[in-house]
Amino acid sequence: MVHKFQNQERMFAYVRKIKKLEKSIANLKFFDSFGPLQYVEVIGIDRNVGFFEVYDKKNYYIIDKYANW
Repeated sequence: MVHKFQNQERMFAYVRKIKKLEKSIANLKFFDSFGPLQYVEVIGIDRNVGFFEVYDKKNYYIIDKYANW
């Protein structure tokens, strides 16, 4: 979404954040639930990451090829 205010255009993304980020024994980051949807100014977005769900544990593991954990 693009918003124009005082002759300046700003771009916003509608994203869903996560509630609590944890680290596994194997040093992988994961979370167990999503937070609310909210608008974030695009300059605040560093990159897009993927995730996969582990059904038996109800966790979502983060896939980030640029991570330096």
